[in-house]
Amino acid sequence: MHSSNRDGATREVNLNTLRRVNTEKELIDFVFPVDVLNNPVLCKKRLIITAAPDQVHMYNERIIGLLPGVSRECFAAHSLEPAGFRSPYYREQDILELVPELNPSGFAPSKLIVKTGAVYRLMKNLPGVERGLFKGAHVIVTEQRSNILLVIKLVKEDGTVEDGEGTLLPRVNFTYDLPSGHTMVRRQFPLEPTYTVMLSEYEDKLGVERVGIDLWNQPLSQAQAQLQPVLSRIRSIKDDVAILSRQ
Repeated sequence: MHSSNRDGATREVNLNTLRRVNTEKELIDFVFPVDVLNNPVLCKKRLIITAAPDQVHMYNERIIGLLPGVSRECFAAHSLEPAGFRSPYYREQDILELVPELNPSGFAPSKLIVKTGAVYRLMKNLPGVERGLFKGAHVIVTEQRSNILLVIKLVKEDGTVEDGEGTLLPRVNFTYDLPSGHTMVRRQFPLEPTYTVMLSEYEDKLGVERVGIDLWNQPLSQAQAQLQPVLSRIRSIKDDVAILSRQ
């Protein structure tokens, strides 16, 4: 694998030479030590990348749990819009029992852990998009007013947090067409934690300064090409990349 240095030249990066950690806790401590975790601007520049979907939720919940304060589990409300036909093979009650477990791409989670001071990514454009409140923008939760209303502030592109009282954030609807012909409606806050992403969903962006990689059970040789856009943006491979491999 080749990685760019500050002068634009490339160098070969052997995954076997990367800093190794032995536990998930060590990986979290490497990427998000306490002084960084309490600074939302610094958190925006760090990331854990994993190859397993369940690991994304595990890491995000563990990292949010390290922040001071009380967290809240926000469970989504689900409903079904009727199909245009009546199928003898699907009962609406049976479908409703299954939909909390469904997590289509781009869908808000059925259970969202919300904590004041935690950093999240917006999953929908909001009123005020001209101020930067668009899908993918980073925000922090500054207040939990109720189970249906939060207050958020934008973490701006220049690395500062917006001034003022913040923006009220209600729950919104996410819709998904099911094979039964029904439309699933999930009403949830349009937020997802930013601390961890799937390797397959990593977006090649400037600004990430430190990365922790958990390959779970994926062989290093298989991850080599996928990790190229990640490592090519890191200035110091030696100091700012750590890998947890169970191989």
